[in-house]
Amino acid sequence: MRSDVSIETIKEAFDTYSDLLNEAGIEADDVAPQELVEYFSAPTPTEDTTTLHDVVSHRWLFLHEMVELKHLKLKGYEISSSLVWDHEEAVLGAHVAATAVELKLALKHDDREWVRKRVKLIPSWLEDSDFPEHYREACAHLLDHYSQV
Repeated sequence: MRSDVSIETIKEAFDTYSDLLNEAGIEADDVAPQELVEYFSAPTPTEDTTTLHDVVSHRWLFLHEMVELKHLKLKGYEISSSLVWDHEEAVLGAHVAATAVELKLALKHDDREWVRKRVKLIPSWLEDSDFPEHYREACAHLLDHYSQV
C-alpha cells in the first residue's frame, strides 16, 4: 500500500477542494473515497512515488486524480488496485487528460509555479519508448502550450 489515509480525510479533501472540483466538472459522487483508496493501494508499473497522503494534501494533485478517475469511470472501467496493471494504456490516457485539466485550472488560478513544475515532467513521458504514440501529440501540445508560463 502506498499510503494510509482515512476515508474521513478523503471526504475532508473533497470538501476543501469542492469549488475547484466543480470547476473541473467533478461532483462529490463522481468518485467515491473508497475508490481513491483502492486506486492507490498497489504499486504502479512506472513506480510512481506519489502517495495518497500527497494527493489529499495538495489541491492540484487531488484535482488531477479526481479527473483521472472520473475519466476512467466514464470509459466504463471499474476502479480497482489492478486497474493500472490491467489497463495501463487507458490509465495513461486518463492521466494525460487529467494533466490537461490540472494545468488549465492551475494557470487560471495563477499558480504558474505549479504549471512550470508539472510541465517539466512531460518530456520524460515523451522519452519513454513504451508511451503510446497516440498520446504523444496531446503531450506535445501541453508542452508547447504551457512551457512559456
